[in-house]
Order: sequence, then structure tokens, then C-alpha cells
Amino acid sequence: MPSLRVYDTKGNEHSPTGGGGRSNERVKDLFYDGVRLTIESGRERKFTMFFRARETRNARTEQFYAVYTTRDGAMREFIDALRDRIETEWGYTIDDSADDMSVFRAIDAGNTSMPGSDQDRAILEELIGSRQGGTVSVRDAESALGLVNEFMGTYNRAAVADSPESNALSDFDLVVAPNGSSGVVPIGDTESRWESTKESMRSRLIDEEIASINESVQTLSREHGLSSSEIRRRVSQRVPALSAPSSGGSTADRLSSSGSSRDLDMAEIGKYVAIGAIVLIVLIGGFFGATYFGLIGGGGGDAGPANGTDAALASINGTVVDASGEPIGSSVEVTAERIADAEGNETDGPTNTTTAEGGTFTLENVSTGTYEITAGSTDVFEYGSEEVEVTENGTDEVELAPTSATVSGTVVDANGEELDATVELLDGNNETVNSATGGSYEFSVAEPSGSYSLTAEADGHESVSRPVESFGDQGSITLEESTFTLSGTVTDSNDNELDAASVTVTTADGFSDTTPAGGAYEIEGIPAGEHQIEVTRDGYTTVTETVTGDDDVTRDFDLEENGAIDGTTNASGSPARYELELLQDGETLRETSSDQDTGEYLIEGLDPGEYTLIATRSGESREVTVQVNSGETTTQDINIDF
Repeated sequence: MPSLRVYDTKGNEHSPTGGGGRSNERVKDLFYDGVRLTIESGRERKFTMFFRARETRNARTEQFYAVYTTRDGAMREFIDALRDRIETEWGYTIDDSADDMSVFRAIDAGNTSMPGSDQDRAILEELIGSRQGGTVSVRDAESALGLVNEFMGTYNRAAVADSPESNALSDFDLVVAPNGSSGVVPIGDTESRWESTKESMRSRLIDEEIASINESVQTLSREHGLSSSEIRRRVSQRVPALSAPSSGGSTADRLSSSGSSRDLDMAEIGKYVAIGAIVLIVLIGGFFGATYFGLIGGGGGDAGPANGTDAALASINGTVVDASGEPIGSSVEVTAERIADAEGNETDGPTNTTTAEGGTFTLENVSTGTYEITAGSTDVFEYGSEEVEVTENGTDEVELAPTSATVSGTVVDANGEELDATVELLDGNNETVNSATGGSYEFSVAEPSGSYSLTAEADGHESVSRPVESFGDQGSITLEESTFTLSGTVTDSNDNELDAASVTVTTADGFSDTTPAGGAYEIEGIPAGEHQIEVTRDGYTTVTETVTGDDDVTRDFDLEENGAIDGTTNASGSPARYELELLQDGETLRETSSDQDTGEYLIEGLDPGEYTLIATRSGESREVTVQVNSGETTTQDINIDF
């Protein structure tokens, strides 16, 4: 069920009646670093947003943060819940006129825009998906929200902030700063990762184009019997650009200059690479032409082997699995690099592919020899390498298993708030492998084939242990508050058991019990810690004590019976009405008057102790000291001669 909490900028939970009771240190850090919105995804989705509101029309605007936790809700649902709480329930007014409310205004109005080029967004998605993280600047709040919405589901944590390189956001996958930038501009450490990722994507596209060229040439030669000269002739006829270079330079020159242009689209790079590669393959004549590259046979039209040898072509088939031996799934990159040919000569030249559904992969048209096969890392697993021997019949059943894995998650209370917890990762022998403190954790496991478990504990909460059934995100570990039971007996000063006594534990939730006949009481489910206990019963003195509980506590209470004061007031020996004031330790406890005709008075329900009684009539006063005993009535007559 969705939950919404409101905090002031010091991290204290806010309520119009006061006494919210909770604190959130992270909110304070977010405020000091100018963070306007965070989104955290896991088993639940958590939105944290800055906003301003005033209690009344003429009151000063106050600054707050709202924390909204939901299973799968959207930002619109968050805004509606916030307005309902602040404006409908509390009667406050949200003030969105300030500059720092631009994110709130954009969400409230449903205004977003998509900044940057397709290439920029592809680079950013690659950084987020590989968990390297990306910090970028854009033009405005609408552009920032456009990016946050675009990549929701790709990141675990995203933020929109005025100060994007703050310590509070160091573990976020995506941080966006709306500061007037044109397009999508990397900031700080992201700049170097941005350029290397851009170059990596460019290289990958080039490799894909060249692989496609290789496959096409092999097909022409093998299945259609075309000689290298026939292929060159036909390609030149069908692709005029290869036979008629422009005056501006060669195709290779244009490729070189195009590669340095920031604005050149990745797909266009691939096209130029393809053209350049074909030039190299089919137009360079003689022995150093296509035969040199191992793609077209030297003269008779038969396809030659790959990797520059006379070895036969074969294939490598296998599966990438997880720690349990189950197929990992699709889109994992697999690379084969030949480290020796059939004669033991060391050679270079890696080839790669990606796994299909079911974790299977096939590397085709590879030469015989010794290969080192590796799988790319995933969000959960890291893989080593496997050395295999490829024969003319190929190699089947290669299995790539992980060499390490991650275990990650969060520790929260019953309301979904992260706790300052201690988390331990234990192996099958119950030995500690790793530990962490805080509301989130991430461990690396060097032996994925073993069994593991997690324990989490936090002050004031019950500890939890649970097995790691699969690696990766473990979701949230919820710790319930630790509780204890308070029990005992209520008696009077003569050790007589009292029924109808009320025993109250003064906590935020309020716990109490009323004793039945026999005077025994029992209160369960009290949060661990120090609490004030108040014991009351009509006609008896109230007792207040402090109790600290982690385990169950037994505490007996003795109540003293109240006493009373009575007497007669006289004026010159005759009954008369007096105004009476009863004090203890200088503090007025009761004010009353005696009877007009009889002068009699009675003050009941007094705790045992010493009191001061002041009687006043016609401007004259008499002050007396009265001792009250438990269960007794003390008589005090007063006379003033006029």
C-alpha cells in the first residue's frame, strides 16, 4: 500500500499537530546539496521531492521533502497524493512560484521534453546499463524529467539536482542538472567515461559492419562460386562510389575525418566503414588484396579460411550459465580469441557474438586452433575465460560459468524507510564473508558455487536471517521493531492487591492495561527502549516511573490511598463562610469555600504529605500547615476574631 511522509529540511518528520516522531538524515543531506527529486527502484519505487508550502495565506513559506513509497506508481500519482495530504488534509497551500520549484511545476503540469540526440541518449543508456553511472546537464526541468522518464527501469537510482556532483548522490546511476545546457552534456568524471563509451560503441558498430561484409563475401564465394575478380567487378558496377572517388580525397580519408566529428551519427560511421572495408577487401589487387584478409580465395573462386591461415573453418558452440548452471539469457557478449593455430603458432584476431535466448551462442567460420573464450560481465555476474581446442569438426558444449557474483539490496523498517543497519553475508559454514552498514549493501562473492545467507540487524529492531536463493538484487529486508512485555501487580500500602488500576506506557502509539480482580497487569508489544510508566487509580496517589526494556520486564507498583482535610471555619467563634486556598510547595492545588451557614468544608483526594491551607474572610487571612496521611482525614478548624 502506498505511503507518504513529509519531512522538514532538517530531516524531522512534520505534522500539523506536531510530534511526527521520525527522522530521516538522508533528507537533510539532499537539502544541503540542492537535490530536487530522487527516484529509487527495486521491489518498491520510492520518490523523494523538494517542495514549498505555507500553513496559512499570510504565513511564511516553509521548505519540505515528501517521501512517497509505492509498488508501481508513477510521478502523477505521487503529486496527487501530496496535494491531497498537504492541501486537503492539512489545509496548507503549496507555493510553486519559486525557481527551486521548477521540477515540481513540470511534474504537476505533465510537461517533459527529450533533450539531446539519439547518439547522446544511446551513450547515456550504455553508461547507466553498465552501472558506470552518468552525471549530465540539460536545459531545464522539463528536459531533466524527460531523461529520468526515458531511462526508468534501466537505473536503480536517479536524481534531478542543482549540485549534481554532491556526496549524497555518489551512488546514483543517473544524475541530471537542469542548468541551461544545450542537449545532453556530461559533467565531471562522466566526461571521460562518455568519450570511452562513445568510442566503444563506434568500434562495436564497425565490427558488426565488417562481420557482415565477411559473411557476404564468404557466401558469394562458397555458395555462388564467384572468383575474387568477379566479385570485384560486380561490386564496382553496383557501388559507383568505390570506383569514382571524389576530388575531396579517398574514402578512407573521408572516414578518418568523419570519425572525429561529434555530430556524425553512429549508423553513418558504420556505412562508411563498410564502404572502406569493401575497398580494402575487393579493390586492392594482387596477392595483397582479398586473399591477404582471408575473406576471398586467391584465384580459383574458393573461399579461403579466416584468420590468415590455410586451416579449415569450423564453429564454436556453447552456453553461458549462471551460478546454478542455468542459462543466463540473451544479449551477453561472448568473445573468442585464438591464441595458437593448429601448428601451435600464436596468432591474434578476436571474434565475438552475443547469446541468444537460452544463453546459447555460436561463433561461426573460425579456424582450427586453440582459443580463449570469454563472456562479458552482467549486472550480477563476472566471467573468466575458458581455453578450448577447435578442430575441423568444431567445438560444442562449451560452458562459461561465472567466477564471481554480487548480492545487493536494502534494509528497511515496517514503513519502508531505510535503516542504519548492519548486514553480514555468511557462507555455508556460517562464517562472515563480508559486512556493511547503512540502509543499502552490495557484496561481491568470489565463489558463486557456494551457498550463502544474509543477516541484518539495527538498534531497536528484531534481527533477520534469510538465505540467498539467487544472486543479484535481494530486494528489501524488513526489520520489525523490537518489543517487550511489561507485567506485574498493583497493590496498596498494606499489600492489598488493587483492581481497576490503570497502567499506561507513554509511547507515541500509547500502550495501557487495566488491572482486573487480583491486581495483576500485562502489556505486550512495547517498543524496546526507555519509557515512562504511569499507574493511576481513583482514590489513590498516581505513581510515575521509568522502565527500560529489551527483554520482558516485571515491575510491581504500590499505590498509597488518598487522604482528606475537613473542619469548620468560624468568625469570632461563630460558623462563617471563608474562601479557602490549598497549596503544596508554594503551588496552588485547590480553591474552595466553606459552607455559608455551618462553616464546614471538606477537601478530598489528596496525596499524603504536608499542605498549606489559607482561609480568607473580609480581608483577613489565617494560614495553617496541615499534614495529610494515607487513607486518613485530617481535621483542621479555623477561627478569626474580628
